Amino acid sequence: MTDLMPKGLTGKLINRVALLLIIGYFFNYLDRTAVSVAALQMRADLDISAAAFGLGAGLFFIGYAVCELPSNILLHKVGARVWMARIMTSWGVISVLTCLVQGEMSFYVMRILLGVAEAGAYPGILLIFTNWFPSKMRGKAIASLEILVLLSLAFGAVGLGAVLNLDQFLGLAGWRWIFIVAGIPAVVLGLLVLFLLPERPEKAKWLTPQERTWLVSTLAAEAQEKEKLGASTLKSALSNARVWYLCVLYFMMVVGFWGITFWLPQIIQSKFEGISDFGASALSALPWMMAIGALIFVSTSSDRANERRWHAAVPLMIAAVALVISVFVSNPWIALLGIGVAAAGQRSATPVFWNLPAGLVTGLGAAGALALINSVGNLGGFVGPYVLGYFSDLTGSSNGGLLIFAACFVVAAVMIVLYRDPVAKNSQIPVAAASATESTTPAHSDRNRSPQV
Repeated sequence: MTDLMPKGLTGKLINRVALLLIIGYFFNYLDRTAVSVAALQMRADLDISAAAFGLGAGLFFIGYAVCELPSNILLHKVGARVWMARIMTSWGVISVLTCLVQGEMSFYVMRILLGVAEAGAYPGILLIFTNWFPSKMRGKAIASLEILVLLSLAFGAVGLGAVLNLDQFLGLAGWRWIFIVAGIPAVVLGLLVLFLLPERPEKAKWLTPQERTWLVSTLAAEAQEKEKLGASTLKSALSNARVWYLCVLYFMMVVGFWGITFWLPQIIQSKFEGISDFGASALSALPWMMAIGALIFVSTSSDRANERRWHAAVPLMIAAVALVISVFVSNPWIALLGIGVAAAGQRSATPVFWNLPAGLVTGLGAAGALALINSVGNLGGFVGPYVLGYFSDLTGSSNGGLLIFAACFVVAAVMIVLYRDPVAKNSQIPVAAASATESTTPAHSDRNRSPQV
């Protein structure tokens, strides 16, 4: 067998395997954040307070965190393709059904159910990438997912803002149409994944014999190399003090991100007097567009220098300063710029952060450790929206919540600087570890050693 990759194989894999999943990830974020645009009408329509909205928005992450690890286990037992199809169709159905909520309690229930449905989506996508893409081809496919997050937040806000204009079409309020429009594509994509995506290359009829032989042999060789790293138990991961340290660190990073994400259109509406619902949702795209450029720059610089701590800490400190500026300036455009810089700082630090836990443990322990960090950290998505809603009810302004987010970014930055990687530099992350996290940059870490805490 030749070591040369067959010509055109990368493009074929991207078109036949990655494209469906990447589009699915776009709608994954669209479904979970559609509520931020819907709130421009929904809160008044259902008489939901700011604190209640923040609580409901954040309850998504309770269902998500509780079910993330069980979903990962079932994904390995059932098969990534079937389980991924289940995840997509179920979150799409629940999103559509959210259009039926009538008050706070039904809103809370649907948000929890959406979190339960989406749990395991990202690990499922990465596992499929691992089953199909050799390491030399996998980096760009994975890196594209973080860009899709930001594009979903940006263009999703504009598109869903336009859907608000369907108000009273077929007797439904515009905010109810948002959940319908966001949910239906996920159901369709889930069915396409189920029927069009083979589980592994061995079953792909659209590969030539030469392509299939090269791909299967290359993936098998990489699997043998990873086995040499050894394996660690789930128990060793859960008892590792560094893992729990990174759980707290990631929590501090995520609080501000999700607080801003779910409240951004309403924050903009409060700062730009007289702006329309669509205008507020359209302007909310700007911070995420700013974040795309920052993410590419910081990730590229971090990989080139093979340096992680300062490439994550500095953007978080910049994010904190920018949020403080956005609170104390009276000009709404400068305030929006400050929020944009904060979003750019947080999002550019996130993929760099995921290089830190790689190498602490391997095998099943790696999957468990990184799933734990992801689950506990994303509980910040429950706290952040509620904190901002609470302060909005208490003071009539989002400023108190934004200042708390700035403080969380500072704490996260300090924790990153104080973190000491227990392993040497310049080794590859075990793919089993990468498949458990919402990592977005091809990471470099070391072969496993017992960390000294």
